Amino acid sequence: MKKYTYRSFSQKLILYLLIAMLCIFSLVFVCLYASAKNFTHTYISHEMNGLASNICRTLKRKIDEIEQIPQLTFGKEEINDSTNFDHFLSRMINTYPFLTQISLHHNNRTYCKSKGSVSHDIAENNANLSADTKQILYKNSREGYWYIKSRNAGNTVLCYCEPLPSSLKPNKPGHLELNFYLKHLTNFIQDIKPSPSGYIFITDQEGNFLIHPKSEVIRYGNLFHYLKEKHIKCCDKIKNYITAGTGNSYLTKENTRYCMYYHTDSIFHWKINSICPCEEIQSTSDKFCLLFLFIFCIGFFTLLGIIIWIVRHSLFPLGEFTKNVHNICNGKRNLLFPTNPHNKELQELYESFAYMQNNITSYIKELKKTTAENEKITTEINLARKIQKRFLPKPIDLPPNIELYGELKQSKSVGGDLYEYFLIDNRLYFAIGDVSGKGVPAALYMASIIKLFRYVASRQNSTAEICNTINAHMCDNNEDDMYVTMAIGIMDINTGVITFTNAGHPRPLIIHQNGQIHTLNKYTDVPIGILEDYKFSEFTYTLRQGCQILLFTDGITDAENNNGNFFGQGRLMECIQQVTDRSPQFIVSSILKGIHSHIKDAGQSDDFTILSILYNGIPN
Repeated sequence: MKKYTYRSFSQKLILYLLIAMLCIFSLVFVCLYASAKNFTHTYISHEMNGLASNICRTLKRKIDEIEQIPQLTFGKEEINDSTNFDHFLSRMINTYPFLTQISLHHNNRTYCKSKGSVSHDIAENNANLSADTKQILYKNSREGYWYIKSRNAGNTVLCYCEPLPSSLKPNKPGHLELNFYLKHLTNFIQDIKPSPSGYIFITDQEGNFLIHPKSEVIRYGNLFHYLKEKHIKCCDKIKNYITAGTGNSYLTKENTRYCMYYHTDSIFHWKINSICPCEEIQSTSDKFCLLFLFIFCIGFFTLLGIIIWIVRHSLFPLGEFTKNVHNICNGKRNLLFPTNPHNKELQELYESFAYMQNNITSYIKELKKTTAENEKITTEINLARKIQKRFLPKPIDLPPNIELYGELKQSKSVGGDLYEYFLIDNRLYFAIGDVSGKGVPAALYMASIIKLFRYVASRQNSTAEICNTINAHMCDNNEDDMYVTMAIGIMDINTGVITFTNAGHPRPLIIHQNGQIHTLNKYTDVPIGILEDYKFSEFTYTLRQGCQILLFTDGITDAENNNGNFFGQGRLMECIQQVTDRSPQFIVSSILKGIHSHIKDAGQSDDFTILSILYNGIPN
């Protein structure tokens, strides 16, 4: 994944402010959207309840008007005479055009006036209507009552009955019936739209449809039957539809969600139902949120521009600081940093940079001086390394019965390991040593010891005397407490007899022709340069034909890897035994290869020095 890096502090600051603004906006927008949605549903619910209440008041007003009709007519004198009943009913039905039938039951006689064909249907149901109390919807204080006289899709007929005054029923009770279509009470509802796609319908207490704008719905008869037949999903709130006075429920039809609000009127206990698609309800809150989003975007980008201008204007001196720092690094150190006394932070930054500028100038001067001195020292060390290599032995012409190979790998530019060999008459002089310490002091001692060994050995036939002489010179004015471990030997090339002295050096290995290896476990003396009057000893060892002596410094066995494990003498012998060609050069190369494989990337911590001499028998 690509990582974006910002080059300036101002970009980071603007980014942080941008993220903070977006987070705050997102939180505000989510809260506002949830609040707007909740407010919209609450507002719509309140509006629907208010709409239903207005419908109920209008129904109540119309019901009161109808109930006033008998009161306005019973007081007239013309109805006191039974001969005028037919004329009275004719005038009354003409006065109130919405009435479909008027019936007057008086002294076991019924006087009836009707409009249209519906009078026959109604007339068939006129008998004993006043006694059927199960159909009564509502009864007022004057003993008048309402009931549904007939049900028909879209043509439900209501009936209002009111007892006659006592002056008209001296013998038996009587009553006046007013029949009319339900739509007379509810025709105003069709003009009411709760939403662009919403509508209102009315059911009775059991959920039976009374009016509905869609005729195909009315034929189902009952709301719950319709919902079941059409497989319309309903929420659990619909269970409270019959018992609850007011409430709402959600319906899902053909992947469209609707909200149904219902309100019960106080007279007939009918349910006034309002249906609205949820999308239309939410459109108000969505429009509000879109308006808020639009206003926010304008304000956001305006504020972002102001912030960018303020940040860049405030942090402009930092850019100048950066340029001056680069110029200082490139050598232009006499530059003036911008100051701003009205900004405390920038003024403190200016003082810090000025202080840094002075320190950098002084440091660069000292660094140049130190660098020049270091370069001089490096040059001298490289020269010392070249000189030190000159002290190492050069290849010499050896008799055919002698093979010799040595190698020195320094851990630093110069070191304290040494080895030497030369031939005088039939005697091969050889030595290997390790000066205490590292670096230049050890290299200087190494050079002096090699020269001293060559000089003393060329005049002595005893390894003990050679060590004694070198020890005397080393202990003389040895204020640095330097010492050297050495193994010195003289081989008779005709017989293979070695005269040997070990001054505190690792014991050599004897490698036989059959591959066996053993340590030359002879007495080991103290290192040279420690005890001034010490007398070294010597011993002899005869190399058989095909045998060789291997001398090495402690850097070989003490080579350490990253896990802290030493190379050790065991691995040294394994490297020797793995070589098929047992010439000195192959043995030395195998050992060095094994060491590098052991230490890997740990690095060389000490010098590696090896010298191997092979004796092939008495020369011909």
